[in-house]
Order: sequence, then C-alpha cells, then structure tokens
Amino acid sequence: MRLLCCFADFLGTPKEVDADKFAQVVVTILGVMNTYRQFGVFFVSLGVVMQNSYFAANACVAWVLVSFVSASDQGGPTLLVPSQHATIQTAISAAPSVATILVDGGSYSEAINLLGKDLQIVGIAGPSLTVLDSSGANDSCVTANSGETIAASIEGFTLTGGAGKPFPSSYGFDHYGGGVFVGDDSSLRIKNCWIVDNGIGTGTFAGGVFAGGAGSHAEVSGCLILGNHAWASGGATLVDGNATMHLDRCTILPKGAQPIIAFAGKNLDNTSHIHGKNLAASVPETPL
Repeated sequence: MRLLCCFADFLGTPKEVDADKFAQVVVTILGVMNTYRQFGVFFVSLGVVMQNSYFAANACVAWVLVSFVSASDQGGPTLLVPSQHATIQTAISAAPSVATILVDGGSYSEAINLLGKDLQIVGIAGPSLTVLDSSGANDSCVTANSGETIAASIEGFTLTGGAGKPFPSSYGFDHYGGGVFVGDDSSLRIKNCWIVDNGIGTGTFAGGVFAGGAGSHAEVSGCLILGNHAWASGGATLVDGNATMHLDRCTILPKGAQPIIAFAGKNLDNTSHIHGKNLAASVPETPL
C-alpha cells in the first residue's frame, strides 16, 4: 500500500511513501512528543543546548518526518531495530547492499561497520534519544572503509565513547576517528548527529571524524561536534592529503584548549561554526 503525503511546512512538495512505514514513524513521533511533555526540557551533553518542550517536540517531529521521507527514497527493504534485529550491527549484516535501517530511541552499546553497503541508518527519535555508545569497543563508533558510496549515511544519533580505528605504530597503536572513521576509497554522510566525548588519552588522531586515503570522503552536515579528544591532532576532525571532507552547518567546540581541526593539503571545505583554537589556517575561528 502506498500513501501520498505532503509535508508543506518542511518539504514543499508531495512525496509518495509507504503507509505501513509511515504509521510506524507516527507512533514514534507521538512517543517522542510525550517524552518531551513529561520532562519539559531536553539538553545536549554538558548542558550546551537547552530549549523548551514545545519547541523541542515540534523540531523533533519536523526532523523525523523529513528524515523518514528522505529514507523512503533510498530504495531496498527497511529493517527495524530492535523489533526485527536486536542490534544495529546485526541489521547491517542482514541487509542487502541497498537498504534503510530505522532505529528506535534507546542506548545501543556497540560499534558499527557498514560493510561496504549503501545503507541509510536513521535514529528515528533523534540524537537526544538515540545513543550509540562504543565505550570499551576499542574502535570507532561508525566505520565506512569497504567501498561505501556517498549514498551511505547515518543520521539522528549521539555517537560517543569511540576510541578510534586502531593501527599499529611505534607507540603501540594509533587510533583514528573516535566518532567516525571513513577510509579506503569509501564515502559516508553524517547528518544531524551529536558527536560527543570520543577519543582516548594517547595515540588518537581525530577524536570526532576522520577521513583518509585516496578517494575517501566524509560529508558532515547539521552536526554538533563537542568535547572530543585527540592526542596528536584534530580534536574534532582530521582529513589527510588524499581524502576530502565537507563540514556543513555544524557547531564545533573543543575539549579544553586543544586544536579542533587539522588537515593535510587543501581538502577541507567548511561552512560551519567553529569555536576554539584551530590548526587549519584557511578555516577561521567563528563565534557561536
């Protein structure tokens, strides 16, 4: 069964969506709105962002609807976590090369790898209620390093507790990309995520997001990148001389006084708000 819906306030044009999938999202929206009404406020880690419940609920509804319609354009089947698959990684493993994975609100203790598939992974309750906690995994929260294309994306999560992808070094191991690792001629879109408190004490490059290797690209949009740690360089992000990265409408704050962004070459395109000491000379500090 198909259903033609027009979200004029958000999209401006009608979209054809699957009625059963739409019903699932409506149930989630109502649950999220009820949660906001009960608690009255929502907040980003460390109290950086706080809004009243009415605004939060409506913003969340708008975001979920837009995310859902966007995901419906992807093609392939839709897999549900946790009702069909207990973890996000088991859903990824079960998915074909093109699919959508819808993840209910909750905390998921795992680190995920897209396994070369062009998946849209969507936290349908948004980042305040959907947490991917990779503490103890000794890995990046999210990895794309098996030939994923720019059609692959993750959206609507808090990504936290990631150590980064480990590589042997003279120090034992260096870790790259605590929150997100994109490498080996792969691409990934990271949309509307909170990338918070990633990186370990030693040997970390890019506490938040790393893109490295020829042909690799990270597209980071509408994200909060906050309080991530790098022992070497790139507290928030790092892109090497062979990869590319685009930061679009993100808010980036440091952990203490350490540099936020680093890159080799001229491969970082930025249209974001940066607050704090910045290593990338061509990407100026901008106040919040």
